Amino acid sequence: MAVGAAIIQGDKELQRIMKRMRTTSARRTMTTGAAEAAKQLAKNVKATVPSRFKGARKAIGWRRLKVKEAEGGGAKIGGRVGRSSRANAKSRKRENRKGVGIGAQNIHWFIDGATHRPRRTKETRKYTGVMLSKTSGIPSVDETAKRSLGQLKAQFAMGARKQLAKEVAKGKAFA
Repeated sequence: MAVGAAIIQGDKELQRIMKRMRTTSARRTMTTGAAEAAKQLAKNVKATVPSRFKGARKAIGWRRLKVKEAEGGGAKIGGRVGRSSRANAKSRKRENRKGVGIGAQNIHWFIDGATHRPRRTKETRKYTGVMLSKTSGIPSVDETAKRSLGQLKAQFAMGARKQLAKEVAKGKAFA
């Protein structure tokens, strides 16, 4: 919501209109704008991930926030976020393959790394080693958002204006 709030503050005309709108219509307008910006940001984040980490690219997604998560509306971007990440987690089966690779179910290891991963056995606890974070050369979501702020503002404004036009056409925008 912080990025969405910064974007809406930059567009004076849209801000004036939003102040006069009904709460539900304003929330829908904000969420639609944030969703359009989130789609673009997710694409930009995926583009920064090297091609050898294809599973990590697939696990990055976005979704709209519910009212209880953000009263003013918004969207969320990250690893294992959105519908496609759940589908990827279910569809990948191990069978006889030795490694599972990086996918939606273990994207957190790719991002954060892991130290001293114990493997429980009946006799003793064996350690399988350490997995370092693979994101050392990859910019974070925040850095990517800062780099593409102009593009995100344009997407946000476009999405918000489209939704505003729909709300006005329905006659539900203003009380």
